Amino acid sequence: MYVINEPEILDMCQEILSPNSKQSRAKSKWYAGKIPRNRAERLVSANNLPKGTFLIREREADGREFALTIRDSDDIRSVKHYKIKRLDHDQGFFITTRRTFRTLQELVAYYSEMADGLCCQLTFPAPRIAPTRPDLSHDTQQNWEIPRNQLQLKRKLGDGNFGEVSFDSMLFNNSCIDAV
Repeated sequence: MYVINEPEILDMCQEILSPNSKQSRAKSKWYAGKIPRNRAERLVSANNLPKGTFLIREREADGREFALTIRDSDDIRSVKHYKIKRLDHDQGFFITTRRTFRTLQELVAYYSEMADGLCCQLTFPAPRIAPTRPDLSHDTQQNWEIPRNQLQLKRKLGDGNFGEVSFDSMLFNNSCIDAV
């Protein structure tokens, strides 16, 4: 067994093990991180998601504050936002001063059992959607890639870590365009 007496290491361990830590929140299915309000609305409003679908995100205005975004009904446009405030000295969180929670996990667990002033009970964490990457589809290739047979290398101007720079001619609509 090891005993740690270094204050910096103890502080770091406390941050990692704390239920209010970023690492702890990031593991929660309902935590979306720092995303804009309109993206949060799109996530909870996706097709086939039930009333009560929710997420918690960092507010854009202040990274120390959070917001609860909830789908209020089966109507896609019905979304509500609640500001989650911190207690003094980071001792917990609350939406209304009537009820406080030590952690965001406790807040979610409580409002999953009852609405207690919210528009509805929390039922289902909004699924995370992987970002889409642009691909080289047929349309992209047709509109943005220049076939090699339309380029004519005239002279090399230089090179470096990222490739070569040359003075070229390009055939475009039966006319010749010089380009670097």
